[in-house]
Amino acid sequence: MDEVSGDRLGSVLAQKRVPVLIRRGEGDRPRLQLPFAEGNRGWLRATGMTNPKWIAADKQWEVP
Repeated sequence: MDEVSGDRLGSVLAQKRVPVLIRRGEGDRPRLQLPFAEGNRGWLRATGMTNPKWIAADKQWEVP
């Protein structure tokens, strides 16, 4: 997968319709940005992601 420039990443994260998975670096858990839905946590848990953590400041889920 290609690295994304800061400007392009900003525009990708600014849109709210398409889910985005962010792999930040070795040792960091990936983060997932989903369009808002009341049941996002339940959906993530049902897909096998045992305990997703909500990062309110970034409006993203940290996933295992």
